[in-house]
Amino acid sequence: MADNVARVEDAPYLTLASLPPGARQERLALTVVIAIVIALVASAGPLAAIPMKDGSVAAALIIPTSMTEAMTAVLLYAQFSILGSPALLTLATGYLFTSLYLIVWLFTLPGVFAPSGLLGATPQSAFWLAGVWHTAFSISVIAFALLKDEDPSKWEAQRSRGGAIAACVAVVVAVACGATFLLIAGDELLPPLMRDESHASPFLFYRTGATTALSVVALVVLWLKRRSVLDLWLLVVMSAYAAGGVVIAAYSPDRNLLVWQAVRASELLAGSLILIVLLVEISALYGELLNALLAQRREREARLITGDAVTATIAHEIKQPLTAMLINVSASLHWLERPTPDFDEARRAMKQAASNGERVSAVVDSIRSLFKRDVHNRSSFDVRALLQDAVRLLRAELQKHCVTAEIAPLAAPLQVMGDRAQLRQVLLNLMTNAIEAMANTAGPRILSVSAEALEGSVLISVADTGPGIQGKDIDWVFKPFLTTRPQGMGIGLSISRSIVEAHGGRLWARSNGARGAKFQFTLPAEMARPGASRPPRAARETLGRV
Repeated sequence: MADNVARVEDAPYLTLASLPPGARQERLALTVVIAIVIALVASAGPLAAIPMKDGSVAAALIIPTSMTEAMTAVLLYAQFSILGSPALLTLATGYLFTSLYLIVWLFTLPGVFAPSGLLGATPQSAFWLAGVWHTAFSISVIAFALLKDEDPSKWEAQRSRGGAIAACVAVVVAVACGATFLLIAGDELLPPLMRDESHASPFLFYRTGATTALSVVALVVLWLKRRSVLDLWLLVVMSAYAAGGVVIAAYSPDRNLLVWQAVRASELLAGSLILIVLLVEISALYGELLNALLAQRREREARLITGDAVTATIAHEIKQPLTAMLINVSASLHWLERPTPDFDEARRAMKQAASNGERVSAVVDSIRSLFKRDVHNRSSFDVRALLQDAVRLLRAELQKHCVTAEIAPLAAPLQVMGDRAQLRQVLLNLMTNAIEAMANTAGPRILSVSAEALEGSVLISVADTGPGIQGKDIDWVFKPFLTTRPQGMGIGLSISRSIVEAHGGRLWARSNGARGAKFQFTLPAEMARPGASRPPRAARETLGRV
């Protein structure tokens, strides 16, 4: 069971209890606090004397407040079950106690369900009950702030966390029932808070002042310990509680006036806001978690594809030198098994076999460096020389398929930093694909290769006059193991894109106008060396066409 407990130590900013608030959230919280204070002051001014004796108004405010407190408690208990933080457990228990006690308080309010309230309450019972839940909630907030740095290792097992939640729920129910019974049964032993059903005695101001002072203490402690989104919105809640207590104590001894209902409304608003924030932030964190999970799956699939690509690439690249090696070894045996062995020919064949073996080793090293993203073999070189080199290596293929290769003249030397062998392989792959695409094409077969300087990068283009690529297939061609050629393996473009991206560039494809396709990729440019000059015109014309 312990293995199923979520671990978040390595991801400290993925939970509401540790997620730092942004500047926008801080401004919003400050705006809400100012709006609540303004509304309370306005209700305590000229509007304070408006009578509000209808008990349905109190019920309409208290019942939704109790529901929001209960839902907030559930969300906080869920956070505790993941994190094991005793601070969250304490705060959730405070919200649960408030939710339950609000209902008890509603039953005891005179004029809501009965003229003097239910449960045998007297006119002052509701005020003592209100003082209890205000005090309990403020204490839970103070405990939350002080326990935030506690080690949650004691709740390491999921079963112990569930047991802690169940125990807290049981304690809340027991304390709520016990406190209600004691306050109602011992009503005559308590100082009188009300002179009659509507007007307060001086003791009520002392009780209100004490609970308000405790709310201010909770506000200060929370402010000193603030560092998360949850802390920020708890500050809003405690600000509403403190402001409401001040307004009641200063302006209205009559609980049937508008100001009392305004205070209840401010508490409902504050409780609803923190619930909304919890839901929004949990949804956002869930979205991030889902994206991370999908990214992890894509990475796993990419690793599998990469493994297949490595295998396919090795098989593709070493097949030719291995075949040549076998042929040379067979030829050497043939020369040695003759009635009169020809040692010179056998020696020549074995040397060629050894050379083929070195080619196999070179291929393996090249593939290994490709997938390791090794940067030790990178150097600065001129793009013009890279284009010329690739065209010369494909001269036989160009002649075989009657393709004309054109290299656009370069206005100035273009220097890039990279692994020349890998980037040459990218060019060879793009140019080979272009040649094969034009193999069965009627009309001029022209392979155009160009390079140009962009801001901070070099753009290299390979265009052909073949059948082209349909718009819907532009991204499809880069997927590994997908090919339209019977003899193709479908990994060339995928590997080419990986090489270019490893060099800090980008590779893409698009239509080449009326005919053909154009593949382009960028590479980060290097500053041209001082003294580098434009090649002579004769040299440009010689290199321009093969």
